Amino acid sequence: MKIHTLNIITSMHRLWIALAAMGWAAAGHGQNISLNAPQRVRLKELVASDPEAGQYFQTLQRAADAALGTQPNPVPEIQSEGKLANDPAKVRTRESLTDLPKMTALAYAYAITEKPAYLQKATDFLTAWANVNHSTGDPIDDTKLEDAIVAFDLVQQQMPTGEKQAVERWLRQVAEAEVQRGGVAVHDYGNWNSHRLKIIGLIGFAMNDQKFINAAVEGFKRQIGENLKPDGSSLDFHKRDALHYHLYDLEPLLALAIAAQKNGMSLYSYSARGTSLPKSVAFLFPFCEGKQVHREFVNSTVKFDQTRAKAGESEYQAGHPWNPKNAARTLTLNAYFEKDKSYEELKAIGLTFTNYPNWEAVVQEVPAAPPAREQHWKTWDGREFSAVFVRVDNDTVVFQVNQMNYPIPFARLSPESQALVKKLASNENRARAENPATLPAQSDTEKEKIAKPGQGATPTGADGGGNLVLNGDFTKANANGMAENWTLGRKGVSGVTNERGSSYFHFVDPDGTWQFFSQTVDRPLAANEVVVKFRMRAPELKGSSAYGIAIWQLDAQDQKITFERPVQVSGPVPEWTTYTATVKLLPETKKIQLRGFMDSGLTGAVDYGDFRGEVH
Repeated sequence: MKIHTLNIITSMHRLWIALAAMGWAAAGHGQNISLNAPQRVRLKELVASDPEAGQYFQTLQRAADAALGTQPNPVPEIQSEGKLANDPAKVRTRESLTDLPKMTALAYAYAITEKPAYLQKATDFLTAWANVNHSTGDPIDDTKLEDAIVAFDLVQQQMPTGEKQAVERWLRQVAEAEVQRGGVAVHDYGNWNSHRLKIIGLIGFAMNDQKFINAAVEGFKRQIGENLKPDGSSLDFHKRDALHYHLYDLEPLLALAIAAQKNGMSLYSYSARGTSLPKSVAFLFPFCEGKQVHREFVNSTVKFDQTRAKAGESEYQAGHPWNPKNAARTLTLNAYFEKDKSYEELKAIGLTFTNYPNWEAVVQEVPAAPPAREQHWKTWDGREFSAVFVRVDNDTVVFQVNQMNYPIPFARLSPESQALVKKLASNENRARAENPATLPAQSDTEKEKIAKPGQGATPTGADGGGNLVLNGDFTKANANGMAENWTLGRKGVSGVTNERGSSYFHFVDPDGTWQFFSQTVDRPLAANEVVVKFRMRAPELKGSSAYGIAIWQLDAQDQKITFERPVQVSGPVPEWTTYTATVKLLPETKKIQLRGFMDSGLTGAVDYGDFRGEVH
């Protein structure tokens, strides 16, 4: 019997476990969906230094100035989907929706100029809509709220608490309505679902709501496999016989992929069954370049397309040639990932520009800021930790650890740390307080062993120092950090290194959220079973729910065939204890996924460590 060795070791440093003991809960990502503070500084510089960017901003600022003299006009329900252009409800909605570009103009104008009038008016518009509008769960109606979500993301940290909470309640209701909408069979994987996922995801990232983020990311992956085709076409292109609806599939998926990328999640190149977003964008190129012409809606199977055509709506007349200029926004969004080719296609469809085709492209040009350096902090009772100062919210200080934000009452910091917070918060340029170039460098003695992916594990052999050994081939499993191999599930999971130098995962569940971490590997040929040995401890765990290791068996498309929980424990485990998990592999299994899990209802922490796997 041939044995293939599978070493699975995480490579992140120590997360200060006292965060859990103090009851800190995640407060939000630093990036969200628009601009963080250093990016605002860079955008200001770009607007000032690049004439084309400056011209686009002047146009936007004129729109913001005009909006200062207007009043919000919210509508209780957006009613657009399934209605003709002259339907009174749709006409009323169309009038109301002119508020939304005003919101983004005001929010960007405030981000660049910091003039209070822009902030106040953006807040007025957002809260007016929050107090009047509610979602019916129709994705085609709710997709029009994208501008409002972006505007909120730009100004939420400067909004008064009451107004901010009102907008959060509104957006959460919208996202919940769209989550509940999922599963309606007729629209499961059409353009409806693309727009549904976009709205859920943008709201999730803007508000750092993990439930919505997970729903959007998991749904995105299913949508890529079900909506898009291996040749680059889409479900709606064939159903409607229209590139109009191919674009309508792609734009929301691209917007969601951009938001995910800004938050450290790579969705753009995700492929399922030979399909991918880049391939479906490239499907447009021959039509953009004039090499092919498509006659729209000739063979549409949707009755409403014919109804609109009969009502005289020119965009839906069967047989009219598709206008390549309609791809401008899709190509602009795609430029976030493939700038050169997308700009080439934008010029092919007739746009004239030097550096940037539009304002959205200018914003996309602003690079993500490098991670800020941690500083050394103390609590009033002498506990030490390293973290990045983010901001002050009333009497709470927000710190960033492992790209997650954690609030702590100002009063719980030591006098020295309180003084440093005051210094950073009163800095003349708040943005520079978060810019690593202005933060004092750490000394070696100050550095806490705290999360930086890809550090701390050096490639070794069978002793498990950071390698994946499969079929006799050495692969550096952790050369680029844990994200390359381990997928973290819901919040509360961190990779750490203990005092012995062994790598392990630390789970902490402050709010009862179910969570997991996982790694997936290809099944070696002729392998019949997988055996995983690991250590686990949970000395102070409270609750009767289960935790342990699950092994999933997946097909070639990463779809679950079956799963087992060969190690399932409840109650405390006071000392490091070794466990062995053995699972027989099914003939159709192509991939093996190892999951550490911690069910809801538990509080405290579980440590998993020293994973070593074999496939026989």
